[in-house]
Amino acid sequence: MYVLLVFSVMLVSCLGGYVDSIKKCSMADDKCLNALFQDLLNKVSKDGLPEIGIPPVDPVKVQNVSAIVLDEVLMFMPEASVKGIKSCKFEFNHIDMAKRVARQKINCDITVKGAFTLSGKSSLLQGLLGIKDVTGSGVTKVKLDDIRLNFNLPFNLKRTSDSTIHAHLIREKATYEYDVKNVIFAADKMLIGGTDLTKLVVGYLNENWKKMLEKSGKSLTDKAIEYYLEFAEKFFIGVPTNKFLLEDASKYLS
Repeated sequence: MYVLLVFSVMLVSCLGGYVDSIKKCSMADDKCLNALFQDLLNKVSKDGLPEIGIPPVDPVKVQNVSAIVLDEVLMFMPEASVKGIKSCKFEFNHIDMAKRVARQKINCDITVKGAFTLSGKSSLLQGLLGIKDVTGSGVTKVKLDDIRLNFNLPFNLKRTSDSTIHAHLIREKATYEYDVKNVIFAADKMLIGGTDLTKLVVGYLNENWKKMLEKSGKSLTDKAIEYYLEFAEKFFIGVPTNKFLLEDASKYLS
Protein backbone atom coordinates (compact mmCIF):
# COMPACT_ATOMS: atom_id res chain seq x y z
CA MET A 1 0.00 0.00 0.00
CA TYR A 2 2.85 2.40 0.81
CA VAL A 3 4.15 1.60 -2.64
CA LEU A 4 1.57 3.95 -4.10
CA LEU A 5 3.38 7.01 -2.69
CA VAL A 6 6.49 6.10 -4.59
CA PHE A 7 4.82 5.51 -7.95
CA SER A 8 3.57 9.07 -7.70
CA VAL A 9 7.17 10.30 -7.40
CA MET A 10 8.13 8.19 -10.39
CA LEU A 11 5.56 9.92 -12.59
CA VAL A 12 6.64 13.41 -11.66
CA SER A 13 10.22 12.60 -12.58
CA CYS A 14 9.28 12.67 -16.24
CA LEU A 15 9.16 16.47 -16.05
CA GLY A 16 12.97 16.58 -16.09
CA GLY A 17 15.36 16.25 -19.02
CA TYR A 18 14.64 12.56 -19.32
CA VAL A 19 11.42 13.38 -21.22
CA ASP A 20 13.27 13.95 -24.47
CA SER A 21 14.86 10.50 -24.32
CA ILE A 22 11.61 8.58 -23.78
CA LYS A 23 10.98 5.91 -26.39
CA LYS A 24 7.51 6.67 -27.72
CA CYS A 25 4.87 3.95 -27.73
CA SER A 26 1.74 3.24 -29.69
CA MET A 27 -1.41 3.35 -27.60
CA ALA A 28 -2.11 -0.17 -28.87
CA ASP A 29 1.26 -1.49 -27.68
CA ASP A 30 0.74 -2.38 -24.01
CA LYS A 31 4.10 -4.13 -23.89
CA CYS A 32 5.91 -0.96 -24.97
CA LEU A 33 3.98 1.14 -22.43
CA ASN A 34 4.92 -1.35 -19.75
CA ALA A 35 8.61 -1.03 -20.63
CA LEU A 36 8.31 2.76 -20.70
CA PHE A 37 7.01 3.01 -17.14
CA GLN A 38 9.42 0.35 -15.91
CA ASP A 39 12.32 2.34 -17.34
CA LEU A 40 11.08 5.49 -15.61
CA LEU A 41 11.04 3.70 -12.27
CA ASN A 42 14.55 2.38 -12.82
CA LYS A 43 15.82 5.89 -13.63
CA VAL A 44 14.64 7.48 -10.38
CA SER A 45 14.85 4.58 -7.91
CA LYS A 46 18.36 5.45 -6.71
CA ASP A 47 19.16 9.12 -7.38
CA GLY A 48 15.79 10.78 -7.95
CA LEU A 49 15.64 14.10 -9.78
CA PRO A 50 16.61 16.77 -7.23
CA GLU A 51 16.39 19.54 -9.83
CA ILE A 52 12.60 19.25 -9.69
CA GLY A 53 12.37 18.27 -6.04
CA ILE A 54 12.07 14.50 -6.47
CA PRO A 55 14.00 12.48 -3.85
CA PRO A 56 15.30 8.95 -4.41
CA VAL A 57 12.44 6.46 -4.22
CA ASP A 58 14.24 3.57 -2.55
CA PRO A 59 14.10 4.03 0.34
CA VAL A 60 11.35 6.62 0.60
CA LYS A 61 10.03 8.31 3.73
CA VAL A 62 6.30 8.45 4.44
CA GLN A 63 4.66 10.36 7.27
CA ASN A 64 1.75 9.80 9.65
CA VAL A 65 1.05 6.11 9.03
CA SER A 66 -1.66 4.54 11.20
CA ALA A 67 -3.34 1.17 11.54
CA ILE A 68 -5.75 -0.58 13.93
CA VAL A 69 -4.17 -3.57 15.74
CA LEU A 70 -5.14 -5.78 18.71
CA ASP A 71 -8.85 -5.23 18.00
CA GLU A 72 -9.21 -1.47 18.69
CA VAL A 73 -5.69 -0.16 19.38
CA LEU A 74 -4.23 2.58 17.19
CA MET A 75 -0.67 2.02 16.00
CA PHE A 76 0.80 5.32 14.81
CA MET A 77 4.12 5.87 13.03
CA PRO A 78 5.01 9.56 12.61
CA GLU A 79 7.57 8.55 9.98
CA ALA A 80 8.37 5.26 8.27
CA SER A 81 11.01 4.11 5.79
CA VAL A 82 9.78 2.12 2.79
CA LYS A 83 12.20 -0.12 0.88
CA GLY A 84 11.78 -2.38 -2.15
CA ILE A 85 10.25 0.05 -4.63
CA LYS A 86 13.10 -0.37 -7.12
CA SER A 87 12.14 -4.03 -7.48
CA CYS A 88 8.48 -3.34 -8.33
CA LYS A 89 7.32 -4.69 -11.68
CA PHE A 90 4.76 -3.19 -14.02
CA GLU A 91 2.67 -6.09 -15.26
CA PHE A 92 0.21 -4.19 -17.43
CA ASN A 93 -0.23 -0.68 -18.87
CA HIS A 94 -2.98 0.33 -21.25
CA ILE A 95 -4.24 3.68 -22.51
CA ASP A 96 -7.72 3.73 -24.06
CA MET A 97 -7.90 7.15 -25.63
CA ALA A 98 -11.41 6.66 -27.00
CA LYS A 99 -12.77 5.86 -23.53
CA ARG A 100 -10.30 8.24 -21.90
CA VAL A 101 -9.01 5.85 -19.27
CA ALA A 102 -5.55 4.51 -18.36
CA ARG A 103 -5.12 1.15 -16.62
CA GLN A 104 -2.12 -0.16 -14.71
CA LYS A 105 -1.21 -3.35 -12.84
CA ILE A 106 1.84 -3.38 -10.56
CA ASN A 107 3.44 -6.08 -8.39
CA CYS A 108 5.78 -5.37 -5.43
CA ASP A 109 7.47 -6.74 -2.31
CA ILE A 110 7.79 -3.93 0.22
CA THR A 111 9.34 -3.51 3.68
CA VAL A 112 8.19 -0.73 6.02
CA LYS A 113 10.14 0.17 9.16
CA GLY A 114 9.61 2.85 11.78
CA ALA A 115 9.09 3.81 15.43
CA PHE A 116 5.49 3.64 16.64
CA THR A 117 3.18 4.41 19.53
CA LEU A 118 0.13 2.45 20.67
CA SER A 119 -3.04 3.85 22.25
CA GLY A 120 -6.56 2.56 22.82
CA LYS A 121 -8.43 -0.31 24.43
CA SER A 122 -7.92 -4.02 23.76
CA SER A 123 -10.38 -6.72 24.82
CA LEU A 124 -7.75 -9.22 23.66
CA LEU A 125 -5.08 -8.03 26.10
CA GLN A 126 -7.67 -7.61 28.82
CA GLY A 127 -8.62 -11.27 28.46
CA LEU A 128 -5.02 -12.48 28.37
CA LEU A 129 -3.25 -10.15 30.78
CA GLY A 130 -5.88 -7.99 32.43
CA ILE A 131 -4.67 -4.95 30.46
CA LYS A 132 -7.54 -2.99 28.89
CA ASP A 133 -6.21 0.54 28.40
CA VAL A 134 -3.19 0.22 26.12
CA THR A 135 -0.34 2.69 25.77
CA GLY A 136 3.01 1.65 24.39
CA SER A 137 5.83 2.19 21.92
CA GLY A 138 8.55 0.44 19.97
CA VAL A 139 10.10 -0.07 16.55
CA THR A 140 8.45 -2.32 13.98
CA LYS A 141 9.30 -3.78 10.58
CA VAL A 142 6.53 -4.98 8.31
CA LYS A 143 7.18 -6.97 5.14
CA LEU A 144 4.38 -7.00 2.58
CA ASP A 145 4.85 -9.79 0.05
CA ASP A 146 3.39 -9.90 -3.44
CA ILE A 147 1.32 -6.71 -3.38
CA ARG A 148 -0.84 -6.43 -6.48
CA LEU A 149 -2.20 -3.02 -7.40
CA ASN A 150 -4.78 -2.35 -10.14
CA PHE A 151 -5.57 1.22 -11.21
CA ASN A 152 -8.26 2.75 -13.41
CA LEU A 153 -7.46 6.39 -14.15
CA PRO A 154 -10.01 8.34 -16.21
CA PHE A 155 -8.86 11.54 -17.91
CA ASN A 156 -9.86 14.35 -20.23
CA LEU A 157 -7.79 15.76 -23.11
CA LYS A 158 -7.04 19.46 -23.44
CA ARG A 159 -5.06 21.53 -25.92
CA THR A 160 -2.80 24.14 -24.33
CA SER A 161 -1.78 27.56 -25.60
CA ASP A 162 1.32 26.10 -27.26
CA SER A 163 -0.96 23.74 -29.27
CA THR A 164 0.22 20.60 -27.47
CA ILE A 165 -2.28 18.11 -26.05
CA HIS A 166 -2.23 17.00 -22.43
CA ALA A 167 -4.22 14.47 -20.44
CA HIS A 168 -5.92 15.78 -17.28
CA LEU A 169 -6.79 13.14 -14.70
CA ILE A 170 -10.31 13.14 -13.25
CA ARG A 171 -9.17 12.43 -9.71
CA GLU A 172 -12.59 12.03 -8.14
CA LYS A 173 -13.44 9.21 -10.57
CA ALA A 174 -10.17 7.29 -10.25
CA THR A 175 -10.55 3.79 -8.78
CA TYR A 176 -8.18 1.11 -7.58
CA GLU A 177 -8.02 -2.38 -6.10
CA TYR A 178 -5.24 -4.06 -4.16
CA ASP A 179 -4.35 -7.49 -2.80
CA VAL A 180 -1.57 -8.63 -0.46
CA LYS A 181 -0.53 -12.28 -0.43
CA ASN A 182 1.31 -12.24 2.90
CA VAL A 183 2.38 -9.89 5.72
CA ILE A 184 5.20 -10.58 8.20
CA PHE A 185 5.60 -8.45 11.34
CA ALA A 186 8.72 -8.02 13.46
CA ALA A 187 9.41 -5.60 16.33
CA ASP A 188 12.06 -4.50 18.81
CA LYS A 189 10.94 -3.90 22.39
CA MET A 190 7.19 -3.52 22.01
CA LEU A 191 6.52 -2.07 25.47
CA ILE A 192 2.91 -1.95 26.67
CA GLY A 193 2.29 -0.58 30.13
CA GLY A 194 6.00 -0.90 30.83
CA THR A 195 5.99 -4.63 29.99
CA ASP A 196 7.81 -6.10 26.98
CA LEU A 197 5.04 -7.89 25.05
CA THR A 198 6.95 -8.17 21.79
CA LYS A 199 6.62 -11.93 21.38
CA LEU A 200 2.92 -12.01 22.25
CA VAL A 201 1.86 -9.08 20.06
CA VAL A 202 4.05 -9.96 17.06
CA GLY A 203 2.79 -13.54 17.15
CA TYR A 204 -0.81 -12.33 17.20
CA LEU A 205 -0.27 -9.91 14.31
CA ASN A 206 1.43 -12.54 12.16
CA GLU A 207 -1.50 -14.89 12.72
CA ASN A 208 -4.17 -12.23 12.16
CA TRP A 209 -2.73 -9.84 9.57
CA LYS A 210 -5.71 -10.30 7.26
CA LYS A 211 -8.04 -9.07 9.99
CA MET A 212 -5.86 -5.99 10.48
CA LEU A 213 -5.89 -5.21 6.77
CA GLU A 214 -9.68 -5.52 6.71
CA LYS A 215 -9.88 -2.75 9.31
CA SER A 216 -7.05 -0.47 8.20
CA GLY A 217 -6.01 -1.39 4.67
CA LYS A 218 -8.51 0.81 2.83
CA SER A 219 -7.79 3.92 4.90
CA LEU A 220 -4.05 3.47 4.42
CA THR A 221 -4.29 3.03 0.67
CA ASP A 222 -6.79 5.89 0.29
CA LYS A 223 -4.22 8.21 1.83
CA ALA A 224 -1.53 6.94 -0.51
CA ILE A 225 -3.83 7.27 -3.52
CA GLU A 226 -4.14 11.01 -2.89
CA TYR A 227 -0.39 11.38 -3.40
CA TYR A 228 -0.38 9.03 -6.38
CA LEU A 229 -3.09 11.02 -8.17
CA GLU A 230 -1.51 14.35 -7.33
CA PHE A 231 1.80 13.42 -8.90
CA ALA A 232 0.27 11.50 -11.78
CA GLU A 233 -1.74 14.62 -12.53
CA LYS A 234 1.46 16.69 -12.62
CA PHE A 235 3.00 14.26 -15.09
CA PHE A 236 0.13 14.28 -17.55
CA ILE A 237 -0.41 18.03 -17.29
CA GLY A 238 3.31 18.72 -17.65
CA VAL A 239 4.17 16.24 -20.40
CA PRO A 240 2.30 16.47 -23.74
CA THR A 241 1.02 13.25 -25.24
CA ASN A 242 3.32 13.58 -28.26
CA LYS A 243 6.32 13.07 -25.94
CA PHE A 244 5.37 9.49 -25.06
CA LEU A 245 2.76 8.41 -27.65
CA LEU A 246 3.24 7.87 -31.39
CA GLU A 247 -0.37 8.66 -32.30
CA ASP A 248 -1.79 12.11 -32.79
CA ALA A 249 -4.21 12.63 -29.90
CA SER A 250 -5.95 15.61 -31.50
CA LYS A 251 -8.66 13.43 -33.08
CA TYR A 252 -9.76 12.44 -29.59
CA LEU A 253 -10.39 16.02 -28.48
CA SER A 254 -14.04 16.66 -27.73
